[in-house]
Amino acid sequence: MYERASDCGYSHCALGDKDEWEKLKGIYTTMLPHIDFLSFYQIVGQFSRDYTNPGSWENPNPRSFSTGEQGIDYLADRISNLSKFLHDSYKKPVYMAYIAVPTATWSDSNGNNAIEDSEVNPNGWLTQANNTYAILAQLRGQLQANGLFGFSTMELFDDPRHDYGGYQFLMNNTYHLGIIGSSARDESDIATYGDLNFKGTILNSLFP
Repeated sequence: MYERASDCGYSHCALGDKDEWEKLKGIYTTMLPHIDFLSFYQIVGQFSRDYTNPGSWENPNPRSFSTGEQGIDYLADRISNLSKFLHDSYKKPVYMAYIAVPTATWSDSNGNNAIEDSEVNPNGWLTQANNTYAILAQLRGQLQANGLFGFSTMELFDDPRHDYGGYQFLMNNTYHLGIIGSSARDESDIATYGDLNFKGTILNSLFP
């Protein structure tokens, strides 16, 4: 974690981190003659495995974050800044392979450091997701000027089997990656395509 915003190259480190982005220069420079464009992805969730102590497959160690810690309010601007950094540095078009703002939140109400269904709000971060896509829509011209020619969402529908049998950094939040929810249940095929819930204004922002 940087102590000074000046180390990141922006007024707030959530807006970008030129110092870290610059560390990939060797890889990008080597690949430039062989590629048509550069790509990146952005995933920001309210809870995930603790990146300082993620735990094991069987015993994951979850951690929740405040909106300030995750910098979610700056995500759209960060995407614009990263696009411009890549485009200006390597003179290639830029594509965001996927963006995900999982809409669930978790609060460890009983203090046992385990995610329980009663502690998860599937729409706790709906406002943050809505705002991110709305700002991206407002920044279309700026994003294009900064070299970004498109992006994909991850994913269209919440998938109740997204982490079935696998190790997932976002843990239970992988069930809430979609921009459309449903009545589907975790790791179950019941009602997988039923009772669709169009999350807030996201689709309107993507397809005005």
